[in-house]
Amino acid sequence: MFPPASTAPAFNVFNAESILGVLSAAAASSHPIYLQTSASTVRCFSPHALAAMVHALLPASLRPLVRLHLDHCSDPDLIRACLDAGWSSVMIDASADPLASNIRRTSEIVALAKPYHALVEGEIGVVGGEEDGFESYGAPDAIPALHDVLRFIDDSGADLVAVGAGTRHGHYSDHPCSLHHHILEAVHLARPDTPLVLHGGTGIPLDDVARAVRSGGIRKLNISTAIKDAWLASQQAHLASPNPHRIIDSVQNSIAAVHESALTVIHFLSSIQ
Repeated sequence: MFPPASTAPAFNVFNAESILGVLSAAAASSHPIYLQTSASTVRCFSPHALAAMVHALLPASLRPLVRLHLDHCSDPDLIRACLDAGWSSVMIDASADPLASNIRRTSEIVALAKPYHALVEGEIGVVGGEEDGFESYGAPDAIPALHDVLRFIDDSGADLVAVGAGTRHGHYSDHPCSLHHHILEAVHLARPDTPLVLHGGTGIPLDDVARAVRSGGIRKLNISTAIKDAWLASQQAHLASPNPHRIIDSVQNSIAAVHESALTVIHFLSSIQ
């Protein structure tokens, strides 16, 4: 089922409430998803503890629909530890390297992941903003050349490829998203069987997302900020309530908020495919 033929959302989770909220949205929709973890989240809990939490919270009936994915990571030792602990998808982010080094490092992780039957995501180009310590100092409109992207796809062996196309992590309030469809569409035309990944999914205009899915080969859409915003808003509302010490109310409300945020994304993706 993975990579799915349709576009799967990848939701960043960071605690039990976010995991349960995303999983309940997957259960309500029967839509494939990536349960995505940042490297800092993994280091906070440890790979085996976090994997055990996910395993305990993930019903057997949902397991065919869910891939546990490690987001941006440049540390091969942490990637190996996650594979040992049960991650079924990992991202090696060597996009700041020169192309040859990026290809070499990505292909090394592809070889590492093969005995685990795990997917590997690589990245080429610039994704703006900051995500888990990966802060881009390049302009998000510095679009990679098509021939470099195709060389990366052909030589790295990555199962999924994120192409810098003008998106950024975090909010777009100060820098509106300007998605460069031409590079995605050119790559998809040249390598139609390669699933492409769109990072910085929160805040991209919906028409742009729809076009990127339909014409640009996007098969994985990363959503992190929207999940964090839903959780934070729920926490803030609970702290302002008359009974903030009713912690389980806070937990349940946070699960519900994340569920609604994730389900909105799933329903949108389902509507355009």
